[in-house]
Amino acid sequence: MHRARRDDNGMAGTDSTSPGFDESLYWPIFEVNRISPAGPQTELLLTGDVRLNPIGHANVSAVVIASNRGRVWDLFDNPHHKKTLLQYGIRPETAISCAFRYLFRPRREVKDMFRTTWTALGDAQVLKIGIQIRVGDNVLKNDTNTPETAWKMAAAHFACAAEIEKTRASPGQRVIYFLMSDSITVRQAAKVRLGEKLFTDTQMPSLHIGCVDGGSCQAERQIKALRLAVGDMLSFSMADYHVYSDNSGFGRMAAWRSHTWHHQYAIKGGTSRSCGINDYDDLRRDARAWSGVR
Repeated sequence: MHRARRDDNGMAGTDSTSPGFDESLYWPIFEVNRISPAGPQTELLLTGDVRLNPIGHANVSAVVIASNRGRVWDLFDNPHHKKTLLQYGIRPETAISCAFRYLFRPRREVKDMFRTTWTALGDAQVLKIGIQIRVGDNVLKNDTNTPETAWKMAAAHFACAAEIEKTRASPGQRVIYFLMSDSITVRQAAKVRLGEKLFTDTQMPSLHIGCVDGGSCQAERQIKALRLAVGDMLSFSMADYHVYSDNSGFGRMAAWRSHTWHHQYAIKGGTSRSCGINDYDDLRRDARAWSGVR
């Protein structure tokens, strides 16, 4: 139906424009943000027979569905598909990670950009805590935050990380933090306070791959933006524990790729929360958050 390709943006992927690609098998849908009241797409994935949708494609082996909101977890409760998925050995807790690792791998250009960070995060003797702080799309156009206001935005995230460190690190164990944020001011303010303990980019402002941040849509710029996004996502997923903004699909997706358990802590609106050993977020709730898990 489609052929594999390697792109210039950062990852191996698939090419929907390959010769022979049947565009009638590509089905874009807008997945609803809320589970209740249920919208048409949520109802389809939770209770419908996906094999019969879209209409007229019941005889094909596969249909490509594109959505900006994820509801993968719902398929594992779907009476039409639950048994099949379990027979395949797929579980809702690990399906995202398995699919991501199977479909994508970083190109050499991304590896070169993040070699130092990945070497540090790859040390099995070190406790790694990933922190992701989403300020909002407006900061991509003009980051007007001062170091003081930026640190206030980050305070709840780093307080959570500090509690994780206190309750999980072994005596004498080295601990490092990896921070990704759409605000370069947040990254810079955190680096000033944490120094060598923190791995983050303090030089490059975030770029939106969709070119909605006021920049041009030149191919070179988009390639750079996607490579940075890929590197950040893979770096974040290498951490042992993950603290991320609840309203961010980017941080949530990276955390789910980590293929571990009892490791996720979402921060809502910069509000402090408990991040003890038994305070981790329930995966079902996390999968059905605003952004969803794709």
